Amino acid sequence: MLDLICPNCKSGLSRESGGAVCGRCGSIYEESNGIIRFVKADNFYEGRFGAGRGNTNNVLELARKIYSAIAVSVEGLRVEHERLYKKLKSNKRKINVLDIGCGGGKTSLKPSVNYYVVGLDLSLSSLFNAKKIYDEVYCASAFSMPFGDNTFDCVCSFDLMGHIPLEKKELFISEVRRVLKLAGLTFHYIEVDSPKGYNNWAKKYPSLYQRHFVDLEGHIGLEYYKNVMQRFERNGFELLRHKGIAKFVLPPGEFSKRFNNEYKKKNALIKALALLDGLIASNTMTKVLSGIMLKPFSLFLDPLISDDYSGLLYVAFKKE
Repeated sequence: MLDLICPNCKSGLSRESGGAVCGRCGSIYEESNGIIRFVKADNFYEGRFGAGRGNTNNVLELARKIYSAIAVSVEGLRVEHERLYKKLKSNKRKINVLDIGCGGGKTSLKPSVNYYVVGLDLSLSSLFNAKKIYDEVYCASAFSMPFGDNTFDCVCSFDLMGHIPLEKKELFISEVRRVLKLAGLTFHYIEVDSPKGYNNWAKKYPSLYQRHFVDLEGHIGLEYYKNVMQRFERNGFELLRHKGIAKFVLPPGEFSKRFNNEYKKKNALIKALALLDGLIASNTMTKVLSGIMLKPFSLFLDPLISDDYSGLLYVAFKKE
């Protein structure tokens, strides 16, 4: 197991039955079902992402898993991970990987003989599922992680940075740099803002935009992709790879999630698209099939469109 440090005073922690104790400042971190908790419960995120993963065993759950596997495969994320991991492979030891905001865990990061994977999240119930996938999991803040300097060969996050307030993004990136080894890799799958037509139209109604784009899933820190890139570069990271995603075609269900509400009363076309998308997404099988059919359009169109219009951004950096 990894050595832990106290988020308060940065001294080493002693693991004891039922948790961990700091000998310097006296902080006590209790354990819940085998998971050490460094932060209090977060009402918004508790159980929100990945807590119910694996609780069902039926056709719909199988379809969901197939759809997720196809989406990951088509976007090339699994291939990217393996390609990046290979840069770090060592015959002498396992590569330490940290997944920040891991939710219920990701099979694309599943530990192996080469990788030792640690998950960190605010949701304890989600971590109960992640614990079944990863080597270690902890309930802790991304702004003050309980790991020593230069602990990990690779640090990653998926759909996390859009949830981080703008004023705290630099703190998050500096914390990633602190726990990452020199020449280590960090890759992130980031929700970003864009000047897409429907996006700009939605912003004409600030209260609706706040409710259905920001508050709905906690995306309080959306910003344009260039701002994201500049933040990492300012903090001493060298860009290795970036890829804009979802520039034109949205995954089934995303449009209706944003617009099948008060927005549809503002525009007839928006209403028609929201209702159609909602109908497709209401059935798992039609959602899977439509997602498969839309992927070729996305793969063809995305390279032709500026990264400014990305809805998601995949980036990989090296610590210099």
